[in-house]
Amino acid sequence: MFTVRFVQNTDKVARMMQHLKEPRGGYEAIGEAMVERVSSTFDQSAGPWGGAWRQWSPTTVDLYDRGGLFKNMRSRPERILLNTGTLRNSVHHEAHRDRVTIKAGGAASAYASVHQFGNPGNRLPNRAGGAHAPIPARPFMPVTSTGKARLPAEWRKLAVEAFEDWLEAGAP
Repeated sequence: MFTVRFVQNTDKVARMMQHLKEPRGGYEAIGEAMVERVSSTFDQSAGPWGGAWRQWSPTTVDLYDRGGLFKNMRSRPERILLNTGTLRNSVHHEAHRDRVTIKAGGAASAYASVHQFGNPGNRLPNRAGGAHAPIPARPFMPVTSTGKARLPAEWRKLAVEAFEDWLEAGAP
């Protein structure tokens, strides 16, 4: 058995303990850091675990070269999943007293899971009987194909640092 007792900085420790009674701000800090990290997957065209996203299929390239699915595109986007930025910009966090949730929402919620997990049965122009055009998974969130969150070590470290920074800021 052993005992731990703070003999220095006891006022600071007391302020930290008080700060922990309402940890939502810490989850807010973690959420901001995670949204920033998710956004970086779009910049890198790579998943949270480092694997590069698959390039467009020849069918997709041809479709873009003909003006896109709805014939309203002037040119092919420079990077995958960054045509309009709708999906990337929809990623946000919701901080609670005991957790933080990171999700894609709004106009992008309908196709976020298609890009995260893929759609091997996709058909163009997005209806039955169209040309077979599977969409590969291009994960942008640290969620596995089974729907489980799995933070890479670097993301976990960032989450801990964000919480520690919040804790320190509340107990100067």
